[in-house]
Amino acid sequence: MKIIQDPQLLKKLLIKSGLLQEIPSIEDYQLQLIGFEKQELLCCYQDPMANLLFLVEGQVEITRTLSNGNTVLYCFLENEGVLGTMELAENAPTFCDVWAMTNGYLIGIPMDPENNQKILDNHDLLLYLFHKQAVQMNFCVQRSAVNSICRLENRLASYLCHSAKDGFLNENLTRLAEHLGTSYRHLARNLRNFVQAGYLERCGDGSYRVTDLAALKELGRDVY
Repeated sequence: MKIIQDPQLLKKLLIKSGLLQEIPSIEDYQLQLIGFEKQELLCCYQDPMANLLFLVEGQVEITRTLSNGNTVLYCFLENEGVLGTMELAENAPTFCDVWAMTNGYLIGIPMDPENNQKILDNHDLLLYLFHKQAVQMNFCVQRSAVNSICRLENRLASYLCHSAKDGFLNENLTRLAEHLGTSYRHLARNLRNFVQAGYLERCGDGSYRVTDLAALKELGRDVY
């Protein structure tokens, strides 16, 4: 991630995201415009949360690596998601890992004792954070419930719809298998089935190209 010194772009993203309309006083804070790139680690589990982050452009995935080395995929966030609400409320380090799935931008409010109190005293900002946190928690609860009864082909189809927006899946399959809560062999079998069904095409470099996005959306419509 890198801080971008571009007041015009910052203003444009504040307006485009609706933040300026919903939180008119947001410009009273010392805002930071932060750019990130695909596959970059944006937040690391148990690290201090330096900023309350508003996702104004791009997509991220929220994960947690367990003590046994397996990685759990919690959910995806797209434009207008917020990172750091629970850390602010609990005055705690980061609860999870956040990975960039696309290039994008964040707007940050530094989290220090003085700023944290100003945030908690700001009625409009607090209502916005409560609303976003409720939406995100509801999404995660529903995803967890559906995930417990959905087959891997459903979870994989939904994941492809979110992560292969450029039309290609280039991820490490071992890591993807961990994300989806399955074995490498089971994942590879499902990818072969998708190729045979015409949903994907295997490329020479080992990646996969989405060839039937509509079918994948239908197959994964209840997940994530």
